[in-house]
Parts: sequence; structure tokens; C-alpha cells
Amino acid sequence: MLRPMGTTNVNPINGVPFGQEKTREDCLARAAWEYDQASRLRAAQRPVGYQALVEGHERAARAYERLAEERPSASRPTVSPRTPLQEKMRKKSQKGRAHARRARSASSPDDLEIYSKSELDDMPRLSQGQAEDLKVEDEVDGTPTRWWLSRMTREDGETHAIHVEQLIDGRWEMVHKYGRPDASRSHATKRQPASRAAAAAKRMADPLRPRGAHQKWNVYSGGKLITSVFYVPGMEADDVRRGLIDHDGYPSDIKVKRAR
Repeated sequence: MLRPMGTTNVNPINGVPFGQEKTREDCLARAAWEYDQASRLRAAQRPVGYQALVEGHERAARAYERLAEERPSASRPTVSPRTPLQEKMRKKSQKGRAHARRARSASSPDDLEIYSKSELDDMPRLSQGQAEDLKVEDEVDGTPTRWWLSRMTREDGETHAIHVEQLIDGRWEMVHKYGRPDASRSHATKRQPASRAAAAAKRMADPLRPRGAHQKWNVYSGGKLITSVFYVPGMEADDVRRGLIDHDGYPSDIKVKRAR
């Protein structure tokens, strides 16, 4: 089992020294403490290699839960009231166990905020991906969540206008898609404000960005070509680079060039 972090060798939840759990209640209190430590490490995301420590605490918690089934209940006729510190640690351990469960599974679509396409369209862009714009970044029951608005249309093969992803087990995963995308790029331009529509028309007139076609970009790292990506027309090299780094996880030293 992992040794407790800090200077005390006593479980603050019930006051029992670590390693001397004799009753069912002692084992469950130790399991709660282990879950709480795992939750703290996951939230802080440090030190380096914290994932292994999280797994160790969770394994220890599950082991103590199994051990609790074999141990007898305390024979004391009465239970001493918890001190304020013990009550605080008990509540935090409950939150830690709930957070650990959420971190391993996606939120239900019923728990997600449903933004309309027009609402997201009026929001400022937080980051730009390969074919979508990050519009909202928030938490749902403690789980980091992002709402992306697709720039693609049904003409491009897009099936949903809004993509929702969550950070699960340290990775961003798509958990929900909804909303009907625009039928075509020309239809999307009609819905834009006049200034935005004029800018879009100017971009579409650029001979290097032919209407209805995707622009190819070459991605370089260390002076070598590592891949090529395709983006919708109207994007600049800096936008492509930031999108690849912020959304797609490419290294920060990449350079992008428009393919001829």
C-alpha cells in the first residue's frame, strides 16, 4: 500500500493510525482517504508521473473496500461524534470518490448545456481547430468540457454543427454531437453579419482558396515534413498552426506552409 503523504501517520477521517485498520469502519475510512488523495493528485496534475500515484491510491482504496467486507463491525455501543476536521475530510473524500467516477466516464447528454448554433455563432472564438471553432470552455460536474462550432457544411459532408468534448482519463474525447449544419458555404455566408459576409467573400475570391475546395497545408517539425492537413478556405498559417497545437496536440515547434 502507498504510505500517506505528509507528516501524520493517523487517518484524519477517523483518527486510526495507518496500517492498524481492524474493523469494517476503519477499512472504509482508509478507502475514503485513499480516494481523496487520488482526487487531489488528479486535480493538481502534479508531480511528474502523478497518474501512477493516482492509480496506486485507487488500487489501495479498492483493496480496503474488499477488506472491509471481511472485517467485523466495531463493537462499540456508541460512536463518538466526528470532530470538525473529521467531518470536513469525510465530505471531501465523498467528493473525491465522485470526481474519480466522473473522470472515468462521460457526462450524460441530459447534463450538458445545449447551446444553439446562433448562440455559439455570436460568441467570440477561443481557439481555432482544423474545421471547427472553440466557443465555450466550462466544467460539467467537475469535468472540463468544450463546445466546438463546426465551420463545415452539409455540402462538405458535415452531419452535426456542434461538437462537445470532455477531458476523460487525461484525454479529450467527443461525447456528444447535435445541431444541423448549414446546407452549403453560400448559405452560411447569407446568415453572417454584413461585415463578416464581406470578409468571407473576399477570402473566397482569393485564387489560392478556390470555392468549395479545402486548402492543403504542409506541417514541418525540426525542418522535416511530418504530415499534411486540409483546412477549409479562408485560414491563415498562424490560425492553422495554433489549431494544430491547441486542439490536435501537435508539438509547439511546428511550422506550417501552404501547399502549392
